[in-house]
This record gives sequence, C-alpha cells and structure tokens, in this order.
Amino acid sequence: MNNIVHIQHRRGTAEALETVNEVLLAGEIGIEIDTGKFKIGDGEKAWNALDYAGGGGNITDSTNDILNYHNSGAHNALYRGKNLGSALTEAQTTAINAGTFENLYPGDYWEFSDVPYTYIDENNATQSSTYSGTMRVADLDYYLLTGDQGDGLETHHIVVVPDTGMFSASMNATYTTEGGYVGSKMRTVYLRRAEAIFKACFGESHVLKHREYLVNAVANGRASGGAWCDSVVELLDERMAYGAPILDSASTDGGNTIPNRYSVSCKQLNLFRHRPDLISNRQWYWLRNVVSGAYFAGVGGLGGCDYADASHSGGVRPASLIC
Repeated sequence: MNNIVHIQHRRGTAEALETVNEVLLAGEIGIEIDTGKFKIGDGEKAWNALDYAGGGGNITDSTNDILNYHNSGAHNALYRGKNLGSALTEAQTTAINAGTFENLYPGDYWEFSDVPYTYIDENNATQSSTYSGTMRVADLDYYLLTGDQGDGLETHHIVVVPDTGMFSASMNATYTTEGGYVGSKMRTVYLRRAEAIFKACFGESHVLKHREYLVNAVANGRASGGAWCDSVVELLDERMAYGAPILDSASTDGGNTIPNRYSVSCKQLNLFRHRPDLISNRQWYWLRNVVSGAYFAGVGGLGGCDYADASHSGGVRPASLIC
C-alpha cells in the first residue's frame, strides 16, 4: 500500500512575511504567495535578510541587496506606495531620525479618518473640525543642509503632502500679489488651518520647523525680493511639482532678477518624479509662485500648468516636514 505524503512550505504574502520577519530553519522554504518568489532559510538570518532563491545569493548587485541599503539616496530612487497605517509609529520616527528611512519610501502613505483639530480663522476665532484623507511621503531629506542657520537644517526628515486639497481658500482678498507669497492672506491666515491638520495627524513634536527662502515683494508684476522665513507648512513651489519653473515671474523676465530665484525648493519631489499622475490628481490647487501683479500659479485639474487671480478660491495642498 502506497503512503501519500504532503509537504507544505512556510507561506504568506510578501508584506506578511516581511512584517513577521521570522528566522527560517536551515533548508526550510518560505514562499510569497502573491509574487511567486521564495527564500531558503539558513537557520540564522531573519526573512528580510535572506536573498531570494535563484537570485544569485551573494551577488552584490541583486535587487535584494540594493533594497538592504537604508539611506535617503537609495530610498528616494524607488517608489513603493505602501499603506503605513493610520498613525505615525515609533519605529517610523526612529528610522527618520536615524536617517536610515527603513521601511519608508516615496509613495508610502497614511490614511487618516476624522482626526479632530482646532485652528484660528481669519476673524481670530477658534474653529473646530475633523480631517480625513491620505498623507503621502513625497521625499526624504529634501531640505537637509539648506537654510540660513549655521550649517543648515541638520535634522533628518520626510516631506509629506496630502493626496488632494485639504480645503479651499484664496491667496488674497483682492486681485493682487502685492507682498508676494510671504505677505499673502494664504500664508498669514489660511495656512494656520493646514498647520493644525498636520500637527493633529502626526503630533506637534514631529512637525519640523525649518527655514525657507520666499518671495516677499512684487514690482512691475514680477517677484522682486525674497527673505528667509521660519517655515512649518508651505504651498508647493513649481519646481517641487514640475521639476522646473513654468509661469514663475522671476524666471520669465529675461534674467533680470537675482540668481537664486527666491527658493531653496529647487528640485522636483521624488513622489512626482516617479508618479507624475499624482501631480494633479484631477484637482486644481494653488502653488506659491507669483505670476504677475494679479495672479499666482496653480496646478490645473486637467493636468496642465495653470494660474488664477489672487482672489480665486482654490485647493490648498501644502507640504510639511515630519521628523
């Protein structure tokens, strides 16, 4: 009589096996049921430290080896898009503060639901509301060593942006860009609400204040001056969204303004480099660039570069640094 023996290997989704991170016995096989890839244990290394079988083992340029490098440069080169949960965890803050960014990549996101917050409105009255939405990792150490303080910002951080506008507001009460972005009602009043949302979602101690160089004057319809400012929450710059200035008046006047173009936000966020479809998300929202004496820049809901008069009510989709 023949005896039939069934052998069942260790198995689970790639995410589940990564999370549990167990040590496989020597010769034990573990299979990712959603990818078809598998690893063979050695009795010593945990799952995440093992190479995939057939992947060359000790070949240093294997995909698994590359993924084991934990720093901003390596992680910024990849897009993952993993759900990180509904709150910033201690493990995540430890990885950010250490500059390893382990298990954090551009595109990863938190889902927040009905988070309560309070803010001071334009009439200096206290308002209460709740926030529900997706906050996504846009870049790692984007502002490291920038700013006018000492050797620049030395705190490791991630840049986080919401997937869509948090609310709608105008840049100013009238058709004017006088005072630039620094003097706008958006920055002096309405971004208080955005700051309150970020602090409610991530915890006030994890929202990092840094220094930004921002437009504070407009002359003859063009940005004409800038200043270093304390920054907690800011609208995106055209360079952060598109990777280059498009309608920014300081970059379209034949080179007559000072060379620094009033910004240290001088490269595209890696989130948008990897996923340009997320730049617009089919929603119109403000950018902080001065276009003329009456217009600020925006991202068009149809995916194009856009602008609107300063009194227009548009989406507010700002960025903040989390540490």
